[in-house]
Amino acid sequence: MKKFISLAVISLFLFAGCADIPLEEPETPDVEEPTLTTQEIIEGKSQEALSAMKEQNMINLSLLIHPEKGVRFSPYGYVDTETNLTFTAAEINVIQVDSKTYNFGPYDGTGLPIEKGFMEYFEEFVYNKDYVNAPQTSYNIIIGTGNSLINIDEVYPGSHFTEHYFPGTEEFAEMDWDSLRLVFEEFEGDWYLVGIIHDTWTI
Repeated sequence: MKKFISLAVISLFLFAGCADIPLEEPETPDVEEPTLTTQEIIEGKSQEALSAMKEQNMINLSLLIHPEKGVRFSPYGYVDTETNLTFTAAEINVIQVDSKTYNFGPYDGTGLPIEKGFMEYFEEFVYNKDYVNAPQTSYNIIIGTGNSLINIDEVYPGSHFTEHYFPGTEEFAEMDWDSLRLVFEEFEGDWYLVGIIHDTWTI
């Protein structure tokens, strides 16, 4: 009997001692986040910008704009740094309540000034097609070509761009194509929108 009691006491001490020993957590292997390429980053930001444009969500669009340079709007493929207007992120954030008329440069063919409110310009020269679902897209490659001189590399050195393209129709000898190019530059380790270029067939 005494032997039984002794064994029971020893067992209790051993159990109590084991209870004080912390259990080791199983090691979780480190999972590295996949590193995105520059192309993947810019294509992702382009889709964000196009989605914001489609919804006319200028607040979301403003978050993608270069914090120092702003974003320049070009109605045609040739970027005219003298006549094409540039807006800051803060201006785009509240642009929908802006009733001011702007001169965005000359119309192709007539040379008459493109004098419009921002949202009027936006509907004619920015999101005039469903570019988020464009049938053809590219990265750093020009798809739509006409008579306009393409000078993205000269105006935005070191930049990258995406193009979102709608081909023309047989009815108009395929000259009624439309394209939107989104130009990005790097700033403090991230990529920001600096140019929104609409392009189409020009005279």
